[in-house]
Amino acid sequence: FHNVVGALAHEFNNVLLGVRGHSARLREILPPDSSEYGLVSQLDNASRHMNTLVDGLLMLVRGRVEPFREPIDCCAVTAEVVRSIRSELPSSIALAYNCLNTPYFVMMEEAHFDYVLRTLIRHARDNIQSQEETRPGRIVVRLRLIDEHIHIVVMDDGPIQSASALEKCFEPL
Repeated sequence: FHNVVGALAHEFNNVLLGVRGHSARLREILPPDSSEYGLVSQLDNASRHMNTLVDGLLMLVRGRVEPFREPIDCCAVTAEVVRSIRSELPSSIALAYNCLNTPYFVMMEEAHFDYVLRTLIRHARDNIQSQEETRPGRIVVRLRLIDEHIHIVVMDDGPIQSASALEKCFEPL
């Protein structure tokens, strides 16, 4: 079993390496403000997330359960996510971003931070679009430092959710 999982993980990582190589090349030739550039960034982030999943699978097979952690700058990663996710938002939804004045590093897997932030922004988008009438909306992403902890806040001006929907907000991603 361990050998099969190891071989599959190796094959997945080879494919993902190719995807990341091609996305890096595309970012070199595409204008940074193009929608295609944002899509390439999403592809690269998805491949990084898949790498994280494969690594997690390998850790389970090998008996290790501690995730890979590295110092990441939350402000820089958030700025990249906000920039690249704009292509997923309709033009009627404004996306604002407020960050800390200085870089703030935390120890965690960058792909996981990226995934959580994208998921929160997509939920905000879906909340705005759930309204009966079509109207402009606004999503605000804010990073704040409170007592040595970084707080990530994603707000939208969509309708107030039902009590059951609000309960789901606090389920771990």
